[in-house]
Amino acid sequence: MTDNLTEAKAALVTANAALEQAKRTVTQALDKVSKVENTASKKQTPAAQGILVVNDAPETAVLTSLATARIEDTITIPPEQKEVDFTMDDIVRHKDLMTSLAHPLTSAANLTGIWDNNIRDFLEAEGANNDYPDEALDMAENCSPSGLAITTLDVVNDNKKGGIEIVPVHIVLNTENNQGLIVGDKISPQLTAAFNKVGITYVNRNTKTAKAKIEKALNQLTSGSGSQKITKERLTDAFKYRNDVDYKDNRSLSALLVDGKIEQLFGKYLVKNPTR
Repeated sequence: MTDNLTEAKAALVTANAALEQAKRTVTQALDKVSKVENTASKKQTPAAQGILVVNDAPETAVLTSLATARIEDTITIPPEQKEVDFTMDDIVRHKDLMTSLAHPLTSAANLTGIWDNNIRDFLEAEGANNDYPDEALDMAENCSPSGLAITTLDVVNDNKKGGIEIVPVHIVLNTENNQGLIVGDKISPQLTAAFNKVGITYVNRNTKTAKAKIEKALNQLTSGSGSQKITKERLTDAFKYRNDVDYKDNRSLSALLVDGKIEQLFGKYLVKNPTR
């Protein structure tokens, strides 16, 4: 199954050369989202309708600045299915997701809509014994009594060759104090400031200070949770449930989060719903 999914992901990356022409800048997107608060407030919650993101479809953007997206978790794909049913063009852009996660109107709702129990279901289907407590698995599915949770989403971003590529976005939450950490690609200073206002630390993994900033944020997120060392070890194990990291790899969680070469074991993509 893993081989099939790896081939499917490789096909996704090479299937399309680029998305449609350049979307609005992050600042423009924030302004646009701000103007449609009434529209967004009337939409259903992500659990019922999907994740709310900036609408990048030219034919409908003039009508609404928000669109819905869904999680496509390839861990749920049957072994006999050779390909996924979406293309690179269908995957949400990095900046559009970041805009929605930083905006106070959509941030909290979206961050509650990205979790599932697909890993647990997969393990049970494979005959794993999950009758014993597994705090790391609970953290990977946002059901830990500690309130700590961690997951990864795959989106697309521009690459240096003028095309697009799959990039991971790592999300760590403490639902007890409504704080979070998001690690991804470069965003604007305005968007970073917007994240701060909603209680989220955003770190660009490609900067020299990224690892130190992540470590500081993790210390804040895990403070008051008993032994921080043990708690961060559990979060690291939870990260490995979703991402392709050898369990013998003893790097810290902050070191893993800045490693942009790590791929998911089973891609968890954020895919745009069809516009009408």
